[in-house]
Amino acid sequence: YARCSAAEGLGKFNDPAAVNALINSLKDESPAVRRQSVLALGESGDIISRPYLINALKDEDRSVRKAAKKSLSKIHRSKMIVNV
Repeated sequence: YARCSAAEGLGKFNDPAAVNALINSLKDESPAVRRQSVLALGESGDIISRPYLINALKDEDRSVRKAAKKSLSKIHRSKMIVNV
């Protein structure tokens, strides 16, 4: 899946344009793309993505919900490290 690979790559950039592209891909019809986008948002550590990840906890696909939980945990930990 090219879209999954693209989402994975975007997560490596801490760039607002990449985060916006990942947020937009949360509406993709493919659960695999949504899952990878959620994971990539967690990797980005961008706090802006938090409300979108919370919303992904309600996704119809279990793997997306599980990924959202993991990503929210990563963002929470990175925020704590920054605040120390």
